Amino acid sequence: MNSFLHVHEAEKALPYFIPKSKSDLTLPSLEKSNNEFPHHSTPSPHPTNSSPLKAKFASLLFHLADTLHRHTTQYPPPQPPHLPTLKWSWDPAWRELLVWAPQKQCYLYLGRYTHNEVGQLRHCNVSAREDWTEEKARRVVLSWEHWKIDAEGKWFLEVCEGEEKYWVCAAYWRAEKGKWWFVERV
Repeated sequence: MNSFLHVHEAEKALPYFIPKSKSDLTLPSLEKSNNEFPHHSTPSPHPTNSSPLKAKFASLLFHLADTLHRHTTQYPPPQPPHLPTLKWSWDPAWRELLVWAPQKQCYLYLGRYTHNEVGQLRHCNVSAREDWTEEKARRVVLSWEHWKIDAEGKWFLEVCEGEEKYWVCAAYWRAEKGKWWFVERV
């Protein structure tokens, strides 16, 4: 189930007005004149200026409304910008999809990654897995509509197969002197 509300569901759930801009905000005056409080005819020994408070409150209300609006609006799912346009090949040794990236002078692989005990991504070697075939990889990995962006702005696909959970990430790798070197994630 999707945890985000659709716009019309949010409007039903929120009976109050959500401003679209700061100009839509009008706040009642927080200041009272002396004639509204006849029993207190002398000014307070601690005068307060509420205009900065009103401005901060208005700003806070606007940002809250803007955040609610962004999280309740449905947008088409983002797709990795250039990845779907590439011609992916199969690397039978690594059992991963790859493409040559001439602008980086290295290969772009769609590989499996898991999180280690401190939460960092680590590449998983799946070359010995007979169940990870080219057809399965193409079916699972090239489902671009399911890819997401992580907190670092990098693309990933979260995959769950039974008890196994892993990420597929696009990463540049370079072969030098008989070894493979990680360059960067996309």
